Amino acid sequence: MFAIQWSMVNIQWTAISGMLLSEMIFVALLLMPWINPKFWHAFFNSKLVQRILHWKYTKAGAHVVGAMLIVFLFDAIRSMYVYGQTKEEQATAPVMSTADKDALVNMRMFRAERNFFIVAFTLFFGVLLKRLITLICLEAELIAQAEGSTIVVEKPIREQSSPVKRVLEKLTKDE
Repeated sequence: MFAIQWSMVNIQWTAISGMLLSEMIFVALLLMPWINPKFWHAFFNSKLVQRILHWKYTKAGAHVVGAMLIVFLFDAIRSMYVYGQTKEEQATAPVMSTADKDALVNMRMFRAERNFFIVAFTLFFGVLLKRLITLICLEAELIAQAEGSTIVVEKPIREQSSPVKRVLEKLTKDE
């Protein structure tokens, strides 16, 4: 029977990859043009989302996750540096390295680079999500203000003062 051996290293990178994938899906949903910004504004101001955001551990948890991602980023950078040095040492060594050693170093270097890109994109999409949500909510508020201001602009002419009436009538006659 095939048995999967999970180590803590594999679990942490699987979790970070899952986080990246969920952030990418959420960004794609936010960018769908047929979903109205008013919907997102209502969603982010719903009782459930506001309850989650105002829970006392949410902000601290977000900071802990961000700090862990930064630590993993530095770990990936360190791994790339270490395996890059190993590659250079093998290239300058007078004795030929075996194919197995070379393949092992290349595999580790590939994993280090992969981990670096996974963490870097996870951090990038986290910042992108925060900014996108802010802009979408701001857009929804501006749309609501614009709809409110069009009602004021379209007041009937009889409610306006007489000099304004004359200017409007003159402009409409010229056209």
